[in-house]
Amino acid sequence: MKNIHRIFILCGIMALCACSRNKSYQLISQTDTLLYSHPDSALKILDGISNVGQLSEEGIMHYSWNYAIAHLNMGMSLEEDSMTLDAVDYYRRNGDKDKKEEGYQLGASYLNWRGKTKQAVAYLDKGYAEAMVQKDASGALRILEMKIGILSRNNQYS
Repeated sequence: MKNIHRIFILCGIMALCACSRNKSYQLISQTDTLLYSHPDSALKILDGISNVGQLSEEGIMHYSWNYAIAHLNMGMSLEEDSMTLDAVDYYRRNGDKDKKEEGYQLGASYLNWRGKTKQAVAYLDKGYAEAMVQKDASGALRILEMKIGILSRNNQYS
């Protein structure tokens, strides 16, 4: 009889964890639409998710990407967002073309916040070259705009 109670309790705990995880995925997905129009609201939602480490790799990368994009769009430091480059690499490996150009900007911003200006510029140069190969003039211009911003803030015009 004791074992049956333990089984029911264990099943209940597992069900609660599953519901909590699904809720986290839903919240992360909700922030997708807020990242550009209301990044502060997206950050508030993301900050409220407590079980990020229990998510799948995809869930963690989605969370990390959205968290970093919200910071970027608010002009906030990315220095403490240690998963930023992992998220950029994850989406690049998985062939997400929509996040490719933005990934170069995100990665460069992270590196710049970490004081690695030369690496940030090299990252953007790689993104620019890729945009030119893809004949993506608007993407190339956005990357150049960020490069100019980084160099001008650091007074490194080379």
